Amino acid sequence: MSESGGEPRPIFPGAVPALQTIASDVRASRFTGRIVVEGHTDDVGSDQLNLSLSRSRAQTVADWLVDEGGLDASRIEVVGLGESSPAEPNDSDAHRRANRRVVIAVMRDPAATPSPAASGSATADG
Repeated sequence: MSESGGEPRPIFPGAVPALQTIASDVRASRFTGRIVVEGHTDDVGSDQLNLSLSRSRAQTVADWLVDEGGLDASRIEVVGLGESSPAEPNDSDAHRRANRRVVIAVMRDPAATPSPAASGSATADG
């Protein structure tokens, strides 16, 4: 499902090198933990719409990590957080753009919760 309700949105081209690096590093390390892919939105739209958009955004990245990055889908958890955890205040177009993002946390300990130190982030376009 895309943000416009049609076909899924492609990965923002600027995010591909970061995703390639993450996938390569995880494969090379013989990683056995889990990967949490969190989708985020700005504050435009309803809470329900933003939760759906953020989950869809995260799912698109998770699908890329499996289909293009060669990672094990059973180790990937997809989470949509909507507008609940903004990176910036939603007070300008630039800040809203920064809040439309995906954060990838590589969790070496399966019981751990994501933290900024264990994460990579890519901002979606639009």
